[in-house]
Amino acid sequence: MSNLLFSVRVFAMAIFISVIIAIVCTGCGRDTGPTSPGNHYVVAASNSSVASKAQADYVCDGTDDHVQIQAAIDALPAVGGSVVLSEGNFVGEQVVVKSNVTLKGQGYSTTYTLESGVNEAIIYGEGAATYEDLQNIVIESFRINGNRFNVAGGHCIHIKRALNSTVRDMYIYDCYDDAVRFELTIRGHVEHNFIQWSHNGVTLIDSTFAQNIVSDNVVYAVERASLQCLGYTQECNDNIFANNILRDGEYGVYLYGDSNTWAAAGNIIMGNKILYHRVNTGYGIYLAQNSYDNMIEGNFINDVDVGIYVSSDGSGGQQITDNYTSWTYQDGMIINSDDNLISNNVARAISREDDNTYDILDLGGSNNLVTGNLFQTHEWLGHHRYCINEGVGADNNVIMNNMLEDAGTAAVHIVGANTVVKENKGWVTENQGYAPGAPDFC
Repeated sequence: MSNLLFSVRVFAMAIFISVIIAIVCTGCGRDTGPTSPGNHYVVAASNSSVASKAQADYVCDGTDDHVQIQAAIDALPAVGGSVVLSEGNFVGEQVVVKSNVTLKGQGYSTTYTLESGVNEAIIYGEGAATYEDLQNIVIESFRINGNRFNVAGGHCIHIKRALNSTVRDMYIYDCYDDAVRFELTIRGHVEHNFIQWSHNGVTLIDSTFAQNIVSDNVVYAVERASLQCLGYTQECNDNIFANNILRDGEYGVYLYGDSNTWAAAGNIIMGNKILYHRVNTGYGIYLAQNSYDNMIEGNFINDVDVGIYVSSDGSGGQQITDNYTSWTYQDGMIINSDDNLISNNVARAISREDDNTYDILDLGGSNNLVTGNLFQTHEWLGHHRYCINEGVGADNNVIMNNMLEDAGTAAVHIVGANTVVKENKGWVTENQGYAPGAPDFC
C-alpha cells in the first residue's frame, strides 16, 4: 500500500511540475517578434536567397512588389504586428502603413526602389481625423531609393496626422521632395538615418506642441534644407533637432512660420554639426519669419556662407548660446530681431571673402543682450570688418564682457541709440592694446 501511495504522489508531483513549466515557459522557443497568430509576415524579394523564399509568407517577382508588401500589411490584425522584408531588391509603387505596424528590412541588404513614373510618396500613412487614428508606426532598417530622376514628385516617407511614429536606421536617397516628411505629427522620432541626394532631408510641418525628435541622423548633399520645421496651417513648435551631422546644402536647419499665428516656436536646435552649406548663399541655421522663442545651443558650424541668421519679421526671443562657428565666407551671425540672448558663443576665422564688408555679428535688432562671447579672426585670412556691427534702428542693446580680437576696422561699431558697450576686451590687428569702440568700451 505504501508503494502505491508513493507512486501516486510522484505522478501527481510530475503533473504539477509540468503545469508550472508550461505556465512559466509560455512563448519559449518562439520568434522574438509578435507571437499571436497572423501578426508577423515575411516578404521575400525576387532575388533573395532560396532559404529566404522558403520561409516567406509572400514572394515578390521584381515587378509591382508593393502588391505583396501591401497584402502582408493589410493581413495584420487591428492590434498590429510586423512585416519583415528579406534581403534583396524590391521595386514597386506606394506602400500604405497603418497603426501598430512595424515595417522592417535587413539593413543595407534590403532596398525598396520607387518605380519610374510614379509620382507619390513611397511609404505613406495618414490618420483619418485625429492623431489617434494612426499611431505606433515603425519603419526601420532598409534602404529606400526615390528614383528622383525618373519621377516628377513625391516624398520618400510621408506620415500625416499621426502619433508616435518612428523612422530609424534607414538609408534614404534620391528622393524627389523630402526624404522624411512628418506632417501634423506628435511625438515622432526620426533617428539614426543616413539621408542623401534629395531635395530636403527631414521636414516637420504643422506639428503643434509636437515633441517630435530628430536626432543622430546624417544628412548629406541635399538641394535645399537638411532639416526644417514649417508652420503653414498650424504651428510647428516644441520639436527637438539634436546631434545630427548635416553636410552640403543650402540650409543646415531652417525654421519658418507663415504668420504670427502659425509660427515655428519653442524648438530646440542643439548639438548639431553643420558643415559645407554653400548652395546659393548657404546658411548653417536660418530662422525665417515668425520663428520665435527657439533655443540654438551647442552647435558646431563650419565652412558655410553665414553661420546663424535670424529674420527681423516676428522672430525674436531666441536663446543663442554656446555655439562654435568658424570658417564662414561671409558673416558669422546676422541677428535682425529683438529680445535675443547671444551668449558664450565662439566665432573664429570669419569672413574668408577678402573684401572687408562682413562682420562676425551683424546686429540689426533691439533689446538684445550680447555677452560672454569670443569673436576672433586670423590676420592671414583677410579680416572681417567689425567684431560686432550694430545697424541703423538697432537700439537699446547691451554688449558687455565679450572678447573681441583682431578686427579689420574696429571691434565694435555702434549706430543705434541707447546701446551700452562696456567691459569688453580685445586687441586691434597689431595686438598692441585694447580695440577701439564706444567711449566706455573698456
